[in-house]
Amino acid sequence: MIELRDLKGDMHDLAATIGVETTFKLCTLFGGDNIYIPRLGGEEDGDIKEIREILGEDKYQRLIASFGGATLYFPTKNTVLREHIARSVKEEYDGSNRRELMRKYGLTKTGFYRIVEGTEKAGPDDTQQDEAQMNIYDFLS
Repeated sequence: MIELRDLKGDMHDLAATIGVETTFKLCTLFGGDNIYIPRLGGEEDGDIKEIREILGEDKYQRLIASFGGATLYFPTKNTVLREHIARSVKEEYDGSNRRELMRKYGLTKTGFYRIVEGTEKAGPDDTQQDEAQMNIYDFLS
C-alpha cells in the first residue's frame, strides 16, 4: 500500500499529520481539486464538513493546526499511486517478470520501461513478443 515515502510536498506533510491511508482517501474523494482549510474557528463549507466527518475530531484539529489558512491541492489517486507503482516495479522486477508486473500495475510496455529507466530497451530489437499479439509470420500464413 501507499507509504509516506511515496508522497511528495503537501501530501507528504499532510500524511505525516493525519496518516497515509487517510490522506489517500482524501485524494480519492477530492482528487484534482483545491480545498481551503479554514483557520481554527473559521467558517466550514460543505467540503470541509465532509473532511471533518472523514477525519474525526482529533485528526481534524491536527489538520487545522498544521494547514489552517492554506489551500491544499489534492492530486488524483492515480498521481498518488504513480510513486508507489514506480517503487514497487523497481523492487519487484527481476529481469524476467515484465509481463506480470505490467498486468499487476496496469502499465503499458512503454510505461514499464520508463519506470525501470533503461534496464532493458523496447524497440525493434526487442525479442520478447506480446502473447496476445500475432507475429507477422502467423499473419501471412
